[in-house]
Amino acid sequence: MVEPTSKKRKTKIDDHQHDHDLEKAVAEPESNGSAATAVGAKFMSNIVTDDLLLEILIRLPDCRSILQCSSVCKSWFSVISYRQYFIRTKFIDHYQHKPQFLPCTLMVKYNYISTIDKKPFYKLFSEQSKILHGKSSSFTSGYLSILPSPSPSVITRGSSKDLLLFSSSITEYYVCNPLTNQWLPLPKTPPNSTIRCGIVCDPKSTSVNTMYRVVLIYADISLANQFKVSMNIFCSKTGQWNTSTLLLPLNPLILWRSSVGWHRRAVASNGILYWLCGNNRESEGIVAFDPFKSTDCSKRFCLIPFPIGFRRGWRGQDSNLCIGVVQGRLRLSQIYRGIKRVLGFVLRIWELVNCDYDNDDASWLLVHDVTLTEVKANKMFVAAFHPVNGDVIFLFHDLDVCQYHIREDTVEIVEEFSKLNDCGYLDAISLVHPLWPTTIPSLPSI
Repeated sequence: MVEPTSKKRKTKIDDHQHDHDLEKAVAEPESNGSAATAVGAKFMSNIVTDDLLLEILIRLPDCRSILQCSSVCKSWFSVISYRQYFIRTKFIDHYQHKPQFLPCTLMVKYNYISTIDKKPFYKLFSEQSKILHGKSSSFTSGYLSILPSPSPSVITRGSSKDLLLFSSSITEYYVCNPLTNQWLPLPKTPPNSTIRCGIVCDPKSTSVNTMYRVVLIYADISLANQFKVSMNIFCSKTGQWNTSTLLLPLNPLILWRSSVGWHRRAVASNGILYWLCGNNRESEGIVAFDPFKSTDCSKRFCLIPFPIGFRRGWRGQDSNLCIGVVQGRLRLSQIYRGIKRVLGFVLRIWELVNCDYDNDDASWLLVHDVTLTEVKANKMFVAAFHPVNGDVIFLFHDLDVCQYHIREDTVEIVEEFSKLNDCGYLDAISLVHPLWPTTIPSLPSI
């Protein structure tokens, strides 16, 4: 139940000594010896009542500003700590219906071929995300230092909202919120080879009470002829993995075939996991899976066909494709080098506007169809979609990370990995930070 408006300051005689002691403690000079700070703290605690403070806090631009206010004085620290659930709920209610761009972060990792997964994560902050993280630089390294294993040795397995899924071995998985430095080790899994994986938050849950599922699809060739797959699904509510065998409405072998490693992890949106699937020459479509449907439901998987205008053949190879989510909607990109009289790279982006999961039918909208003529590169791939701005995408320009403003037709290099003296490849994954950071629930007692 939502907590009512804060109570007025205590006026009972029995509580007078408590208030006097608190004010006396606040009036004492801080550890830095600043008498002015103590005087200012006493003034703020006397003039700004709890009710007024709460009204001010819920109108601040971001949660970081709210939490920083707790260091103003002991009184404010007490109010913010004690009333955090109320503040968080009211803050979300105040802003959730107002149009805005949520903060987002692009995580990039450069993997050396000779020493794979030995380099740190880099992060590209949007302007709102820089403020949220308290960073002055947009692109920095050393992300995820809070993980139990060194960040260069972990592998990104998926993301949903501001949560990340990592693995440090074939049996060890972690869920992490990089903003709050909160991480949770999941129970160990069987030592099976994983061909597809992902994490997705329950769309019915909130950042205050988050429920999520982690999905692992195993490589079991003995089930392929039966159109079945072996899966392991972790439920945050029960804190347990559930192993099952599910029937697919398509050939399971398309889940095996992918020449691009990041296609093996899912894109999450509105409680659904999506994977690009196909063979090495040409992708077949996008596989959607709903892990929140009951286990006896026969329609948890479906195959979404590619849109009209999608180019087949060598232009449909999975290395030329990328899927992502922009403001909650699934998008598909196709990029390839132009031929004959078309110079540069052709880029097409579609948005999924309707999907009938029961009949494997979908309708797409072509939102961008452009040719990058001024960009000179041997290779170019779509790294990730900007999760909140549909007119911006991130590109891998050879071994550099670029930000492409489609309508303005401008390309900005944000980091140059091509200066590194080794052969390698880039990997990217994006996060969207909600109004209040998502809390990772502890494992329930079994």
